[in-house]
Amino acid sequence: YEAIFPGLSPTGADRPEWLVNITIDAWFGELMGPGQHAAQARYRAIEEGLPMARVASRGETGMIDAYGRWFAKAQPADPAIYGADPEGWKSSVLDTQIPAAADPTPYSNWRDGLFWIILLGLNLGLLVLPRR
Repeated sequence: YEAIFPGLSPTGADRPEWLVNITIDAWFGELMGPGQHAAQARYRAIEEGLPMARVASRGETGMIDAYGRWFAKAQPADPAIYGADPEGWKSSVLDTQIPAAADPTPYSNWRDGLFWIILLGLNLGLLVLPRR
């Protein structure tokens, strides 16, 4: 679940060059969960300004760039080459490069502090507004 929670990657000098998300989406079945998990992973890439390699069982697998776009997506592998799974799982192989990271985003630098500063500013603004 690490891709659904914001703010878990290191910042500053410890900031990674890219993120990895390995998840099991199989328990959703045919529901909308795998698509939602993939969308949340894309948001994490945007918020951190980092590319993400996402590997999902029965979900969307691929490389997401630092702007949340699918850079490359895995296609099911040829069972004649890689073998077939008796339970119906589809293997896939993705050979791609890791896209470049973007500059650190305001969120990756400030985390939730940015939210609190904006909220404080709005509240102070309400205090100084003339009352009718």
